[in-house]
Amino acid sequence: MTRGMRVTAALMLGALLVVPARPTAQAKADVALRAAMETETVKGDLKGAIEQYKKIVASAGTNRTLAAQALVRMAECYQKLGDAQARAIYERVVREFGDQRDAVEQARARLAGTAASRGLALRKVWSDPNVDSFFGGISPDGRYLTYAGRFNTAVILRDLVTGEERPLTSGDSSGTFASAISKDGNEAAYDWYVGKSSELWVASLRSGNPPPSRRILANEELSGITPHDWSPDGKRIAVSVRRQDGAAQIGLVGVADGSFHVLKSVDWRGPTRMFFSPDGLDIAFDLPANDSTEDRDVFVLGADGSREIAAATNPGDDAVIGWAPDGRHLLFASDRNGTMGLWALAFVDHKPQGAPALVKADIGNVFPLGITRSGALYTTIAMWDQEIEIAAVDLGTGKQTAAPVKPIQRFAGANTQPAWSSDGKWLAYRSARGRSLATGVAGGAGATSVLGIRSTDTGDIRELRPALSYFQGLTWAPDGGSLVAAGGDLKGRDGVFRIDARTGHVTPLFLRIPGEDRLGGYEGLFVSPDGKRLYYRTQNGTVHERDLSSESERVVVSGKPSAIGFTHPNGRLEAISVSPDGRWIAATRTEAFQGFEITSASVVVMPVDGGESRTLLRVDQPMQIMNSMPWTPDGRAILVLKMGSFSKGGLVDGGTNELWYVPVDGGTPRKLDIDVSRVLPGGLGRIRLHPDGRQLAFVSGHYPVQEVWVLENFLPVSSAKR
Repeated sequence: MTRGMRVTAALMLGALLVVPARPTAQAKADVALRAAMETETVKGDLKGAIEQYKKIVASAGTNRTLAAQALVRMAECYQKLGDAQARAIYERVVREFGDQRDAVEQARARLAGTAASRGLALRKVWSDPNVDSFFGGISPDGRYLTYAGRFNTAVILRDLVTGEERPLTSGDSSGTFASAISKDGNEAAYDWYVGKSSELWVASLRSGNPPPSRRILANEELSGITPHDWSPDGKRIAVSVRRQDGAAQIGLVGVADGSFHVLKSVDWRGPTRMFFSPDGLDIAFDLPANDSTEDRDVFVLGADGSREIAAATNPGDDAVIGWAPDGRHLLFASDRNGTMGLWALAFVDHKPQGAPALVKADIGNVFPLGITRSGALYTTIAMWDQEIEIAAVDLGTGKQTAAPVKPIQRFAGANTQPAWSSDGKWLAYRSARGRSLATGVAGGAGATSVLGIRSTDTGDIRELRPALSYFQGLTWAPDGGSLVAAGGDLKGRDGVFRIDARTGHVTPLFLRIPGEDRLGGYEGLFVSPDGKRLYYRTQNGTVHERDLSSESERVVVSGKPSAIGFTHPNGRLEAISVSPDGRWIAATRTEAFQGFEITSASVVVMPVDGGESRTLLRVDQPMQIMNSMPWTPDGRAILVLKMGSFSKGGLVDGGTNELWYVPVDGGTPRKLDIDVSRVLPGGLGRIRLHPDGRQLAFVSGHYPVQEVWVLENFLPVSSAKR
C-alpha cells in the first residue's frame, strides 16, 4: 500500500470512528444569542430581537452570564425604541446580577447615560378636588393607586392609565384612611374603623371575581392602625398603631395569622411613613426629634428588631420617602437647605455611607406613595388656596361699602380662622405651613400651625408658634392678652389651651380624658364676656359650660350619641356662638339627613341658664347653613351664611351664597346685599364681624386639592454593594 493510500485510509477510518456530537447547551445558547444579535443589528428588527432575548432569558436556567448578556441587549433595544422599560431592565441587571461584573458595568453606564440625557422628569398624574386624601399606595408597576373615597367611606382602586375605578370595600364604615399595595401588586391592606376601635383588612386587587376581603387583625385596644408597607415576600405588613390609652407603637402584622409583633414604642405622633428595604431586612421610618418640636428625623430599624440606627438627623425636618429599588440608597425629604428637597443616602451592609446627596431641590411638601420597580417615585401633595379677606359693610342698609381686601401676606399653605379681639385692634388667624399629610388616627405629621396676629392700626404681623400639634376654634379672651383654642399638645393630649398673645406660651385649661367624646370642630369654642366661663361643644352635640376658676362644669345642652364621621342622628347641634352679653347661645341644628348630606337644618337660639330653644331660620337643600354665625355688636341679630350646593372645590351647579341678617327677637330675617360668593365652603369658611360692626372678615378659596405626581429618572447610580 502506498503512502498516499495509507493516509487516505487513515482519514477514512478516522471519519468512520468520529461520531458527530450533539450541540452542547452552551453552544445552543451561544447560537441563540448570536441569532438575536443578528436580528437586532443586521436586520434592524428591534421588536423581533426583544422577543428572542426574552426567550433566552427565560430558558437560561443557571446560566447567569447568558441571562445578564441577553438582558443588557434587550434593554438596549428598548432604549433605541424610546421605551421606558429599558431603565427597568438595566436596574434589574444591577439588582439581581451582581456577580456578572461586565454586564453590571454596562447596565450602570447605560443608566447613567439615560439619566443624563433624559434628565429628571416630573409630571402630574391625577388630581381630584373631592378626594379627602391620597394616603394610599402605588402598585409596583405604577399603574394602580389605592385611596380612601369621598368622606373616607371606602377604599378605591384607580387605574391611572384608563381612569377606571372600583371599590375594594363594601358595607357601611365609620372611616377608612390608609392603604398599602403588596409588592406583587395582587393585594392591598387597609384600615377599617368600627366604633372606637380599628381593624386591619386585606383585599384582592384581581379583576373579574376576586375573593372577598378578609379581616386579619381586630383588637379593641387599638384606636387606630395604619398600614404602611408590605414585606417583599408578602408575609408581613409594617404598621403604626395608636392604643386606646394614647400610646403609639410600630410593628409588623402577619398576613397569614394576624399576629402583631411590636418593634418599638414611639412618640404618640408616630411615623409619617414606613418602608421595607428591597431585601426585607430593614425598615425605614421617621419620628419627631423630640416632644418639643414638629421636626422629624429618619431612622432604620432591623425588621427583626435587632438593630436601629439614626440615618438622617438634622436641626430641621427630615421625612422618609423610600428605598431605591436596588436597596443602595435611602431617600428622604429634608429642609436642611432651607426648602424641602429630595435627598439620597448611600447604604452598604445596613449602614449609611458618607453624607447624603441632594437629588432634587424644591420638591414641595409631598407625601410619598411609593417607589415602583422601575424607580419612579409617586407622591401626593395638597394644593392650598385659602386666604382671609375683609369687606367693609353697612348692616343698616345691608350693603357692602367697599371691595374686599386681603390683609394677610400670602404664604404657602392656608390662612384661616380669623378672630377679632374684643377691642377690634387685633386680627388673629391660623396659618398652616410645611408638610400637609393625611395622618389618620394612628399618627403622622401634619402641617405646622402658626398663630398670626395682625395690628389693625399698623398692619404689622406678629407670628407665634405655640407648642401645639394643631389648634382650631381660635377665639380671643376678653382681656385681649390671650387666645383660647382646642388642640393637641406635643405629648399627644387633646384639650383646650390658652395661648399668650405676646409670647405664644401655652397653658392647658383642661385636657380631654381618653375615651371621652372629642371636642367639636372649628366653631364650637367661646369665652364669656366676663372671661370667667368657657363654652365648648363636643362631637355629639353636647354644649358644656366650664367655670375657669373652679374648673366645675355643667351641661347646657345634651347631645345625642353619634358615630365617628359624617352620619349623625337628627337634631345634633353643629356649631355655637355666644351673644355679646353672654346670656344666649345661637347654634345650627341638623334636622334631616340623606346618606351623608344634610337635607334640612335650622338656626336656634337658647338661654345660657337653661330653657327652651327658639327656631329663628330653617333651610332645606340645596341651601345649607354655614357653621359660622357671628352676633352683631348690639346683640340684636346674628349673621347667617346660607350656602348653595358645593363640592370641596367650591360652589357647583350655579349655586349661590347668601348672607342673612336674622333678628333674635322673632323679627323677619332679611338678605344682605354683601358679596360672599368667595367664602370657602363648609366648616373652614369662618366669617367674623368686627366689634364696630362695619368690617366682615371671611375665609375665601377652596379645600386642598389633592394631586398625584410622579418623579422619574432621578435615582443616583452607585457602585456600592449592599
